[in-house]
Amino acid sequence: MRLTPVLASLFALCAPVWAGLPAAQPGDAALSRIDRHVVTVPPQAFVALGKVCAGQHTALPQAFPHGFPLGIGSGLRLLKQDAKGLTLLTLTDRGPNGDVPAGLGKNGKTFAVPDYTPQAAYLRVDAKGTRLTAVQPFRHPNGALITGLPLPAGMVGSTGEQAVNACLEPLAGDPGGLDPEGIDLDAEGKWWISDEYGPFLARIEPKTGQLIDLAAPGAGLPDIIQYRQPNRGFEGVAVADGKVYAMVQSTLDDIPDPARPDDKQARSKRHDARFLRLVEYDPRSRTSRTFAYPHDVAERRPDNGADGAYAKSGDAKIGDLVALGQGRFALIEQGKGANKVMRNVLYTLDISRATPIDALTVDGKPLEFASDRAQLRAAGVRMIEKTRLLDLHDYGWQAEKAEGLAVIGRDTLAVINDNDFGMTSNADDREAFPKSQPVDAARYRITPNEPHERATQLWLLKFARPLR
Repeated sequence: MRLTPVLASLFALCAPVWAGLPAAQPGDAALSRIDRHVVTVPPQAFVALGKVCAGQHTALPQAFPHGFPLGIGSGLRLLKQDAKGLTLLTLTDRGPNGDVPAGLGKNGKTFAVPDYTPQAAYLRVDAKGTRLTAVQPFRHPNGALITGLPLPAGMVGSTGEQAVNACLEPLAGDPGGLDPEGIDLDAEGKWWISDEYGPFLARIEPKTGQLIDLAAPGAGLPDIIQYRQPNRGFEGVAVADGKVYAMVQSTLDDIPDPARPDDKQARSKRHDARFLRLVEYDPRSRTSRTFAYPHDVAERRPDNGADGAYAKSGDAKIGDLVALGQGRFALIEQGKGANKVMRNVLYTLDISRATPIDALTVDGKPLEFASDRAQLRAAGVRMIEKTRLLDLHDYGWQAEKAEGLAVIGRDTLAVINDNDFGMTSNADDREAFPKSQPVDAARYRITPNEPHERATQLWLLKFARPLR
């Protein structure tokens, strides 16, 4: 298949490029070319540092002289392909955040810039390079800026996370907080954003960034997805045939047993589940259906040893989802494998023969209680069909988080990483934070992450055969 003139010129302009690439693994889809870009973000788009705490007055500004690098790459879509290049749409997640020392509790999260507003970002790829050209912050219907802070306990969408600032001081939750992790456009040109908190689906007016509509568990979306793992709600969104599709990032967890709803010991366990949930939402009727995606785990949960490609089922994560047409999609499945090596695997999916699972149960319980796929099949579950394309890691991809996926033409996928705003922390430093001792906040440090994680990378992968 020949390249379009635009893609041909892009591949010719950018290096390194390889032609006639062999499949890295037997059976993988063959690539014709790979084009690697690093996205340039101007310093004025960086995120100003939040509160600078005792012990960090010198080190933090030196490490981040322009502020935190903008954390784009949570989702990706093609907006325009013209004679000179490509215009792409991506977005940030909830803002610069990181782990806290274990002594502060299981669900603590540092929000280094508590008032940060998640935003969409426009990228341009042409002869001048690959660069950010504009951003659009997200706003509430009244025009007020949305923050990325977690929702207060007790609300639909609350993750139970305790937000703290860079000085480890508690922060109040935000009832309207969003953690965007995917973006697509509908037939009217409006944006659909997938969110990790609720998980929610948010419809946004592109011209203003204002929230138009919000679907939530129990309010348009299946009630059961409220049992997503904390910080693992929707991690990809795709619009197709008037429907909005969103994938829950990982297995559901802690679902009550209907026969013993108050017995915490009887709840489901995230490592038992043999599938992830893909939600199909109809904005016109505000109704939804759910399908089962078979992530790369064993047919039955093992008593010991690796669970398929992973050590445990709950380790698998989705990166993004994009529609290919006629009930087909492309998807990133990733996570640290049982061999301790990151895997970032591209698949195509076909949902045309999958059965909706909303009304199905196993022994009167939600399907997540089944630790054997044979039980699921006996219950009437026909899972989504998937075909492996390749593992980005086999071609030199180093970033942990491949979180944006777009389709260009018939045979090219674009992939982008989330750079986590270029930051990490010393939360795991056992010398600074010894076990069983009170946490000394003055020892907490925010530091740059590794260079290969800090750069925003955009790859164009041209396959030898059409994807659609």
